[in-house]
Amino acid sequence: QAVQGTVKSVERVGQSKNDRVNAMAAANSAMDAYRAGQAVGQAGKAMQEAMENGNMDSVVGAQITYGQQKSESRTHTEGKTAAKSQVNAGGKVNIVATGAGKASNITIQGSDVSGKQGTFLEADNDINITAAEQTHKERSTNKSSGFNAGVAMKVSNGVATGITVGGNYGKGYGNGDETTYQSSHIGDMNSQTTLQAGGDANIIGSQVKGKRVEVNAQNLNIESLQDTATYKGKQMNVSGSVTMGYGVSAGGSFNKSKVNADHASVNEQAGIYAGDEGYDVNVENKVSSIGGAILSQASKEKNQLTAQDFEYSNIQNYSHAKSSAMGLMGGFSVNRDQTSDEDKELNKIYREGRSNETFDQANPNQANQSPVKFGLDKDDIHSSDLYAAAKMGLANLASNSSQKENRQSTTYAVISDGNFNIGSQKGKENIESIKKSTEQEANKLEKIDYSQMQKEVEQDVATIQAFAKNVGGATDEAYRTMFIAEHRMFTHKVDEKGNPIKDPEILKKINEEADAKGLDRTEYLKQQLEKGRNIYVLHELSDQERNQLQKVTYTDPKTGKTESKYVVAFNGIFNNHNAAAKFAVQNYIAGRDDKTGNINQKIYKDVYFVHHPKANNAFSELLVAGYEKMFEGSFGNLLGMDNSSLQAMNMMKQYGKDDLYLGSHSRGTLTVSNALKALNTEDNREKKLLSNTTVKMVGPAADVTRADGYLSQLQTGKERTTSNGSIRIENHASDPVGSMPILLGGNPATTSENNLNKGLVERISDIFGDTSSVHNCYGLGQQQCVIDGYRTKGDLKMGNEETIFNLNKSKGE
Repeated sequence: QAVQGTVKSVERVGQSKNDRVNAMAAANSAMDAYRAGQAVGQAGKAMQEAMENGNMDSVVGAQITYGQQKSESRTHTEGKTAAKSQVNAGGKVNIVATGAGKASNITIQGSDVSGKQGTFLEADNDINITAAEQTHKERSTNKSSGFNAGVAMKVSNGVATGITVGGNYGKGYGNGDETTYQSSHIGDMNSQTTLQAGGDANIIGSQVKGKRVEVNAQNLNIESLQDTATYKGKQMNVSGSVTMGYGVSAGGSFNKSKVNADHASVNEQAGIYAGDEGYDVNVENKVSSIGGAILSQASKEKNQLTAQDFEYSNIQNYSHAKSSAMGLMGGFSVNRDQTSDEDKELNKIYREGRSNETFDQANPNQANQSPVKFGLDKDDIHSSDLYAAAKMGLANLASNSSQKENRQSTTYAVISDGNFNIGSQKGKENIESIKKSTEQEANKLEKIDYSQMQKEVEQDVATIQAFAKNVGGATDEAYRTMFIAEHRMFTHKVDEKGNPIKDPEILKKINEEADAKGLDRTEYLKQQLEKGRNIYVLHELSDQERNQLQKVTYTDPKTGKTESKYVVAFNGIFNNHNAAAKFAVQNYIAGRDDKTGNINQKIYKDVYFVHHPKANNAFSELLVAGYEKMFEGSFGNLLGMDNSSLQAMNMMKQYGKDDLYLGSHSRGTLTVSNALKALNTEDNREKKLLSNTTVKMVGPAADVTRADGYLSQLQTGKERTTSNGSIRIENHASDPVGSMPILLGGNPATTSENNLNKGLVERISDIFGDTSSVHNCYGLGQQQCVIDGYRTKGDLKMGNEETIFNLNKSKGE
């Protein structure tokens, strides 16, 4: 199904007349392709794991679905169609109406009359050559309705959904009216055509042709007729579904479109069409041409028009069409479980069998959530804050499309140049100003394809809504990561000697990776350890344990003194909980080696870290960092503080006066900085809330100088004047996270080691690769950092940190 959706989204790329919608379609196809690949991979992985575990029942449960759909359409048409008659002769055609006075008329309607040797029409009164009117009227209605119902599907030992009931209803109509004309054609271009009328000669929507054309009448009226068409249509669809399982979730959509079209255009220009022997028009009174033509292929001297008066007018043709479509979508839920599969798995690993303990502090935002939440549908992330309002509002405001097309042309009254003998002054002016040509000037307009136009705007709305859901999927994942996911506090499990305990599951996974790569297991494990990979068992702290943290003893690299503090670290971007564990013991504190005196001994016991989980895709992970950076600046707090920042605040409140040490890396520095900013109130400054708090930031995405300003106020109630208590910082000069101004940290450097003289591209590549980099070699570093040239052999120890106060002072700030 995911693959089919990808194919459909690719087909829509470039089909819209709107460049913005085409860009959305291209983005949709890329995101759908990415998700399809993920879906296929995850399905295969789940099946493989189940087969390896001998537990196929954990993958596939039961699914029962029933649905019914019906549609009905009705079309009513009526109209009239002209059947053309023809009189064609190999010799001459002579038609004469005489002897009945005013009733002696010749009327030819929607028919063709011609003689190869000549065509002669004579009437004591009028000669009427007219078009036959044809009409078509169509009235159509349609409606559809349906419903579906299903029960739960069991996937990976969990219920994916409960009972689902859905329905849809749609209706619409289309009304079209059309008038066209079947023209008459008199004469043959290879012979002479003569009209001899005692009264008027009327050429209406028809053509008189001949090698030479002669017309004698009291009045000559030529008029071109416009084919006309109008159409009005409207479609409406509404759908909705409700799922009842872990809570209730409902979603629905409303879409409508309409189209209006109006067309009027001369299809065939009425008039006299003479060949190379010209025309001779002799009218006693007036010649009137409404979009008509008196044309000749002959030279001027062969064309003759005599009348007392002459008048003309042009005809304006037009074809207008306008279509529009809009869509609305939304959903709500009550007590819906939005726990991710990842959190369910981690709950099983770290919380199973601990029923007497609680873990509410890992998710402080959930305590303030309303049971009723809102979203774009029933299955996306729901919330009850500004995020839901913004997501629904922006998506629905954007879900509209319209097209409008206006075509215009002019059917010009036209005459071929000749000898004109007009009696009236006005008539002379008119014959002078009329357009002169030897070609007809109908300038026919084609009807706009309004049905295609309606289809296109409906497709545009579908594309926009799909784009809104795709973008919403990325922002949903960022929101989930910050405000719904568990931000667990971990520490390492240690034996009675304080040494960490190896995790057999991690070691098993490392062996599997080695086998997949065709590498020696021992050598591959050595490589992973050189990169600092965590191979030890972690323990998640419960609420009860959080209230009884233990101090850890370490050696301060700035003073050389032994310190005992509550040490809590906050991880950076793209870190799973094991990567966060690695940096928690690498970056901040260490013990002294009694033999060498170097401060290079990793400490595992009672070093805590709050794990900010990573999003399931890179774009959402960057959105998380962007939100945290925005919170740091003047844009303020739009959605609230995420679960990690709230926990940082709580740690500061609880332990800030009692030997608290906060370490943070990369995005984690924004977590701490934003907590400091939120706590920097007059009341907390007076209390000197953080009077005994040490803060260290490495590779900081935060503006450390700004954060240090908050910290100073909370330590002493005033601005900092000495380096005592100032934030400690480690930052590589080439680390873009820590050093790039404005968008990222923009902080001063404490190191610039690049022993292999790597260029910019290679340094940036290392940050996103599987080796060490300028961004992850802080603190004790890793052996891989020496291999890659970012640390010096024998220098894998603490001591590269400096206070931000002293760094700024050395720059004269």
